[in-house]
Amino acid sequence: MPVVRGDQLRLDCDQPERLSARRYAFLAALCAATHIQLKLDGAAPVADPALRMGDGQSLMSGDELLAEAVRARGECDILEDLGTESLLTSFFLFASYGNMDKQDHAWFFLCQATSFAFSLGLHRESTYADYEIEEAEERRRVFWLLFITERGYALQQAKPVMLRSSIHKPQVLCSGDPILAYGFINLINIFEKLTPNLYDWVSAGGGDSILERPPTSAIQSSLCKTISLDGVLEIQQVDILITQQWLQAMMWKLSMSHATQPGSRDDAVLPFHLPVMVGKAVMSVIGAASQGAVDAHGIGMEQKLFDMGVSVADVTRSLGTKAVHRLAESTIDPSELLWGILHTLSQIRGSPSYLFPTLLERCKNVLGLDCSITTGNFLPMLGTAAPDQLAPWSRQNIWDNSGGMENIEVHDGVEQTEAGPHPLPQELGFQNCLLG
Repeated sequence: MPVVRGDQLRLDCDQPERLSARRYAFLAALCAATHIQLKLDGAAPVADPALRMGDGQSLMSGDELLAEAVRARGECDILEDLGTESLLTSFFLFASYGNMDKQDHAWFFLCQATSFAFSLGLHRESTYADYEIEEAEERRRVFWLLFITERGYALQQAKPVMLRSSIHKPQVLCSGDPILAYGFINLINIFEKLTPNLYDWVSAGGGDSILERPPTSAIQSSLCKTISLDGVLEIQQVDILITQQWLQAMMWKLSMSHATQPGSRDDAVLPFHLPVMVGKAVMSVIGAASQGAVDAHGIGMEQKLFDMGVSVADVTRSLGTKAVHRLAESTIDPSELLWGILHTLSQIRGSPSYLFPTLLERCKNVLGLDCSITTGNFLPMLGTAAPDQLAPWSRQNIWDNSGGMENIEVHDGVEQTEAGPHPLPQELGFQNCLLG
C-alpha cells in the first residue's frame, strides 16, 4: 500500500499531542488495520519495551485500537477541508473491519472512501495538473489502491463497482521505490481485466439478472497471460500470482454456475478441471514463499484459498474415479491439493483460519474422512499424520510446476533476501494447455 510516508508517520507518532484530530484519527486507523491484519493479538511477545506490558504482550489489542480509531474519527468534521488523509482513514477502517469479517461495516467504509475519491476529483485526469509532481503521484497511488481494493472486495461480496480506469497510472522510475511501484502497477493491470459489466451482472444476481452475461471465458483468457515479476518484492509476488490464479477460478465458478443461461453458448466453455490447475499453481507459489509473505495479506488471502479449495472439492466430487486418476497422473491428485490448502489455512497468520472448519466440512467425503472428524481432532492429524499429502509443499520439496502441463510458460522471479535468492514460480501461461 504505497500511500503513506513512513518517515513522517514515525515522527508524528513520537509527538501525538501535537497532531490535529484528523491526523490522529488517521494514525489510529492505520495502527488498527495493521495490528488486526497481521493478527498480532496472541502472537509472539512484542520486542520493543516501550510497546509491551509486563507479560510481553502489546499495550493495546486490535479491538481497542479500532475502538480508539472510531472514537477519534467521530471527533472530526470529515467533510470540512476534505483531503486524502480522511479518505485513507476510511480505507484503513475498511481494512480493519474486513479483517474481522464484519463485512457490512467494511463495505460502508470502503464506499465512504470511494465517495471521497470522487469528491476530491481523483477520478479525473485534469485534477492532477493542480499539484506538484510528487503530490500528484501520491494521489494517483491512492486512487489506484482504491481501484484494486474495490474490484477484489466487490467480486468476493457480489457488489457493484464505481471506479473506472479513468486516469494515468503512477510513475515507476520517478517514484521513491521503483520496485514497489512496479509490483503495484502489475496488480492494477490484473484488475483492469475485470470489466464493470461483470460486476453489474454478479451483483444483480448473475443468472437471475436481466443484464447481459459478461464473457467470463474471454476474461479468464486475458488473466492467464504471463507476467514478468523479475525483481519484484516477494510479498508483492505472492499477492500478484495468487490473485491472478484466484480470479481465474472465480471466472470458472461464474461460467459453471450459469452455463445453461441463454446466451452462454456465445462464450467459450472453460475446462472443467481449471480449478485443479490454478490450485496447483497457487500451492506452488505458497510452497516457495516465506510464511510472512503469505500472512501479510490478511483475511483476503484466507478467502482466496477458501474459494479455490471449494472449487477443487466441487470438481473432484463431480468427477468419476477414472477421471480423477487421469487428472492425478497428468496434473496433480486433487486430494493432495485439498490437503495442501487445508494445511495452509490451518496455520495462516499463526492460527487456523475462521474458514478452515467450513472448508474441512466441504472436503470430508472427497478426502474419505469420517463424518465425526472435527477441526479439533483433524488439526493434530494434519500436522503429524499426513506427511505424504503435505510433502509437495515442504520448503525442501517444491513442485516442478511444469510437470504434466505442456505449453505452460514458467518464469522464475528472484527476490534477494538475507538467506540468498528466493525464487517464486510464475506459471501463468495457461491458455494453450487449457484449449488443448
